[in-house]
Amino acid sequence: MEGFSDAWGAWETYWHLPTPENREACRDSLSPETIRDFQYLQGADASLVLPDGYTLDIAYMSRPEFVQMCSLILFQLPYLFRWNQYLIW
Repeated sequence: MEGFSDAWGAWETYWHLPTPENREACRDSLSPETIRDFQYLQGADASLVLPDGYTLDIAYMSRPEFVQMCSLILFQLPYLFRWNQYLIW
């Protein structure tokens, strides 16, 4: 999908075919390692990044209901942005 990196591949599959298996494949993108390494440390000097931000995010994301909520929001992301409507306009 235009505008999304390859890192969104599992989510794109889930958007087009929302099966429990495809949803489960997306869980890695919400893991503590991904939050820390991808969202906070990628492209940054790790010695300059304080752990407060990613530690708090990881704590929030570790709640089971929050991961489920994020999955539901991310599932609707293409519809919220109406990405396919831009092709018509």
